[in-house]
Amino acid sequence: NKSASATADGNKEKEAVRRANSRSTDRKESKESLAGEQMKVQQSQPVYAQAEPSEGYPALYEYFNRELTYPKEGIADSVQGVVTVVFTVNTRGKPEKISIDQSLGYSFDKEVIRVIENMPLWKPATYNGKPIGSRISLPLTFQMKKIKTQ
Repeated sequence: NKSASATADGNKEKEAVRRANSRSTDRKESKESLAGEQMKVQQSQPVYAQAEPSEGYPALYEYFNRELTYPKEGIADSVQGVVTVVFTVNTRGKPEKISIDQSLGYSFDKEVIRVIENMPLWKPATYNGKPIGSRISLPLTFQMKKIKTQ
């Protein structure tokens, strides 16, 4: 009986298509739930943003070039080099806990600390959107050709 066998074959085909569609839907739902899980994982990972000068680094370096004064005491000895200053940018964007990591001498250190204390505010670092204190290390260069005496 050909029609009975054709109906049986047709039913088998329909069942195969239904199963394939079901697997496809399962895979699609599985991909969607996996994407949702990945989003949850990404959202639960901590987000840290570094502190940065409010006006950007170019403006900060302009400030240093304009305000940093070569100490008179260094002129006679032609002292040149880098003073590395370390400080904390607090949650309000102000520098605190200022220390000298690499020194050229007391008068140079004093000048660097003066400039850091008076520099423009920073955008504080954030952790998951909350402002936090963070340590910053900056090298400031003293060169004889850029003399601006006190």
